[in-house]
Amino acid sequence: MAGGAALTALLAVAVGLRLWRIGLGLPDFLEEAIPFRLALGMTDVATGRVDWNPHHFNYPSLATYLHFLVQQTVFGIGRLLGAYPSYADYLLSYSIDPTRMVVAARWVGVICDALAVVGVVRLGERFARGAGLLAGFLVATAPILITTSHSIFCDSVMGVLAVWALERMLAWHDQGRQRDLVLASVLVGLAAGAKYPAAVLLLPMAWLIWHRRGWAGFASWAALSGVALVAFVVSTPFALLDSRAFWRDVFFEGAHAAGGHLGSVGHRSFAFHLANLTTNVGWAGALLLLASPALAVVDGRRRPGLVALWIALLGFGAPIALARIDADRYLVPVILFAAPLAAISGWILLGRLPRPGRRFAMGLGLLFLMIPVSLRGVRTAGEGADTTQLQARRWCDAHVGRDELLVQEGYAARLPSSLQVQQVRSEALYRFASPRLRARLDSVRCFHVVALPLAVSGRITSRVEPPGLPPVVWEVFAHAGELNRVFYSPALLADADYVMTSGAVRGRFEADPSRYPVECELYRLLDAKAQVIARFAARGAVIGPEIVVYRIGPRYRDALARGSELDPRWWTEAIPPGYRRRAQELLAPRESATWSATDPAAASPPAWVRSLAGLYAMRIQPFVSDMANELAALGRNEPARAFARATLALRPDDLDAGVVYSVCSGRLGRWGEAREVTARLLAAGGDREAEPALILLHARALERTGDAAGAMRELERLVARVGAGDPVGAQARHMMDRLSAPGGRRG
Repeated sequence: MAGGAALTALLAVAVGLRLWRIGLGLPDFLEEAIPFRLALGMTDVATGRVDWNPHHFNYPSLATYLHFLVQQTVFGIGRLLGAYPSYADYLLSYSIDPTRMVVAARWVGVICDALAVVGVVRLGERFARGAGLLAGFLVATAPILITTSHSIFCDSVMGVLAVWALERMLAWHDQGRQRDLVLASVLVGLAAGAKYPAAVLLLPMAWLIWHRRGWAGFASWAALSGVALVAFVVSTPFALLDSRAFWRDVFFEGAHAAGGHLGSVGHRSFAFHLANLTTNVGWAGALLLLASPALAVVDGRRRPGLVALWIALLGFGAPIALARIDADRYLVPVILFAAPLAAISGWILLGRLPRPGRRFAMGLGLLFLMIPVSLRGVRTAGEGADTTQLQARRWCDAHVGRDELLVQEGYAARLPSSLQVQQVRSEALYRFASPRLRARLDSVRCFHVVALPLAVSGRITSRVEPPGLPPVVWEVFAHAGELNRVFYSPALLADADYVMTSGAVRGRFEADPSRYPVECELYRLLDAKAQVIARFAARGAVIGPEIVVYRIGPRYRDALARGSELDPRWWTEAIPPGYRRRAQELLAPRESATWSATDPAAASPPAWVRSLAGLYAMRIQPFVSDMANELAALGRNEPARAFARATLALRPDDLDAGVVYSVCSGRLGRWGEAREVTARLLAAGGDREAEPALILLHARALERTGDAAGAMRELERLVARVGAGDPVGAQARHMMDRLSAPGGRRG
């Protein structure tokens, strides 16, 4: 084992580099951080009951449970100190300023990396004295490991468990203690419980057992694989208890890797990962890594361990090289095994040099190997004094008015929307929080902001239900990214005041213009016809995607050459002709497949459009609803009606769209249209919780269209149902008093 002082210094470097910017990006928090977010949601704020089923298995559950333990510890300490009287306060505080929770979660990655450094040092020292410290230095300063430790993914957890699993395998191979092999099996299972690819570590275990015991060791390997499986199930128990959800998500992730991710659909990721690996171990390290197989051939004593390291490296590296996902963090376990291989190769080569020149060669080699990597690591660790997203947020605070609408791409600024705050206020989280925390939320500056949806992986399908036949699921888009063009129609942005683009999204579209022509055309239109009023780019210690803020003005709107309202059929233009024909022929071959252009909102959509109602409700309507509600809140009634009409054209009984349409129609004096829609919604049954407000709205429409008696009947029914003490009931009572007064009809 390496000297304690040297190892301590190495750990100080590793931890120091990772803690340098541990608050990166905060208080804004835009990361995926799936295990962290799942962990926060495991406790019911009303009852305190913990739901141990994460319900999502894109990743196994070990990291989720680990973050649950960390967050419960932070909450418990905060509760003792009086900061969080309840878990509702903790979650509401997180939604306002997540800094404490996120920093605690990032410590998990820092600690995992520190333990991984120790494990890599032990691996290297098994082959050559001094090689472990060099390998540990490469890991301590690797840029990808530094950034991943901040990102609250599963990779750091998997990486440390994988390193120690292989270290224990080599300990068994060297010394023959069975407990080392059993412990290695448990660590393999736990590593797979952090992230599925770690199951590949059973392969180097098989190699080492075969090398020591021959084919007679197969039964032992099978039994140890069973031990690993038990450890995996213990760490992810709902793989068995909720097997349907488990296999659903596992198959999705398999298809995701094969089909690709937005931005890397058209190519394998080999070149991307090779370039990143070279950057993280340096050119000298990459050359030493290439020399390692040859050294394994000629060095019989070290050959079994070197082969085991290579099996582990290739087991992690080959799948990500063949996949179509350019994600830096996927390289974490590869770097953890590449570093000791490169360091061991360097030490073996130095040992073959003549003794007189060996010390000089060692110093020169260390300079070539360590200096480039350390400089990149220090530069990476020091980045993030500010971010483009935070700069954009501050700009919005200073320049975006309370009566202005901003539409933004994902990975731009973190702007709390008025709709989001309203949603939180309607949830148990708000009801069970203390008055102090509720007051903090109520004081948050809200924006009228809508985010453009972003589909990045998987397929887009639709459930088609032909009459008299079993339902079938058909593919609409082979890749989910093809759906994004729906939200990049220039007409959708005509009634916004600002549009904010993010290079994290824009760069992916503009890198493949033939695949994403609609998105790229919108960017060209914005550049040509909208005013660029702010631009934030990474430079120096500022990191993040380039963010551009456009002001939408008359030049942009005049360039659209459109009518006065949004065409409700706009989203159907993206649907492939093949799906249209196939669905129409199955559902209604004798009906017209054309949707009337004269009044599409009044005409029934063709069968192929109706078959997409579920897809529309899940994928498109949330954006349409947000636009309609934000425009209505700003008093922009005509465009709000247009967005609501797009939903009503396909789903005429939709409550949210119907209410927005009716309220805005009433503001415009079109009470007849409001009456027609509210009557249809009430006849359809509607949402029982929202029905009182709908009845009140219908009563107003009846009054305004001359049916005061009908309005009175609706109001009496409403008051009898909710009572005059209810806010809606109180409004109904006031309206009844006014209608009952001599000459009373309007007010």
